[in-house]
Amino acid sequence: MKVLLLTTGSRGDIQPFIALACALNTDGHQVTLRAPTSATPLAESYGVRVAPFGDDWSEILADPDTRAAFETGGRGFRGRALDTRSAPRLYREIRRAYSKMAWDADESLDFDLVVHQAFVPGHRIAGEMGVPAVPVCLQPMWVPTRSFPNPSTTFPVPRELNRASYLATELRVRTLSGRWRDPDSLVLQAFSRHLLPGSADYPESVHTTGFWFVPESAPPADLRKFVAAGEPPVCVTLGSSAEQPGVRQVVADAVRLTGLRTVVVDGSTGTDSAGRVLHVGHAPFDWLLPRVAAVVHHGGSGTTGAALAAGRPQIVRPSLTEQNFFAQRVHALGVAPAPRPLGQLSAGELARAVVETVNDREMAARAGEWRGLIRAEGGVAEAVRALESVHCAFRRA
Repeated sequence: MKVLLLTTGSRGDIQPFIALACALNTDGHQVTLRAPTSATPLAESYGVRVAPFGDDWSEILADPDTRAAFETGGRGFRGRALDTRSAPRLYREIRRAYSKMAWDADESLDFDLVVHQAFVPGHRIAGEMGVPAVPVCLQPMWVPTRSFPNPSTTFPVPRELNRASYLATELRVRTLSGRWRDPDSLVLQAFSRHLLPGSADYPESVHTTGFWFVPESAPPADLRKFVAAGEPPVCVTLGSSAEQPGVRQVVADAVRLTGLRTVVVDGSTGTDSAGRVLHVGHAPFDWLLPRVAAVVHHGGSGTTGAALAAGRPQIVRPSLTEQNFFAQRVHALGVAPAPRPLGQLSAGELARAVVETVNDREMAARAGEWRGLIRAEGGVAEAVRALESVHCAFRRA
């Protein structure tokens, strides 16, 4: 089958779709990834065909006011919030970015299936082609359940209103891009069921597959050499959260206070004067994380999954509400200390948390136990099987 994958956002939003593209290609399907231009080198390094549509979404997220709107409670490291004057402009820019995701009139629309991030207008594009659309949820804030409230909610929710709290997500998406799925259509949730609190009462059409991992890739020579040169380092990777004012300096101070060998994934390159800290632009987590002592991260779905699959303890400092959900869940699994918001980040506190976690043998043992469970799910293979079933059912109809 010919599959169009449609996604945007940061690397954490794009890499799961690259993983899916790799698995579909391996099974003999023809895949095109419609993604930001900046994602092209990463996707092509895995042999994935890319049809780029620009970097408008990245530019939107780079705006300080927009960043604040996506941070926990609408407030971030410096406490700013999106005001009523900024909101209409933000919505206009997002709609403009979405419009560029659609194919130009002279482009081929010969696809059998559209698989898209839930918040982008893949449903509408598939409708124009007359083919099925399958939304992908990277966080559990899309499909209502009685088991837990919408993770994007910023206030306490009575248990009896858990399902109702998901209306907030539905309304936001409809405002920006319209309906995100048909009733009873297949929905793929690209995270582990083991992270959900309780037994979620999802309908049969919702498949919580497990995390989607890219094939293992070779590390850069400098990273391989650094890791092999001494005791397992700590890995610090805060994703786009590292761009918040003051965060880089606090992280640098915390790393210095720990005295531990550390790999900092922050877009820069080089080592410190003592040779104990290596900065890298990007790192293959599938190779790196199993070789570290602990992972400091922001609670993104992809990084959380990679750390769990690596069987390593975690220290999570979330910025977004859904990141806080993952942070709380890995703490509940016993593989991370209690999280603290990124907005409360301090060098001393972070350094203490890192040292205590690295020396916590019980936590390391629990992390090792979860490694097998997470890897056994085979998330991306399960997703491919579900998509093949949808395609077959559509052809029979």
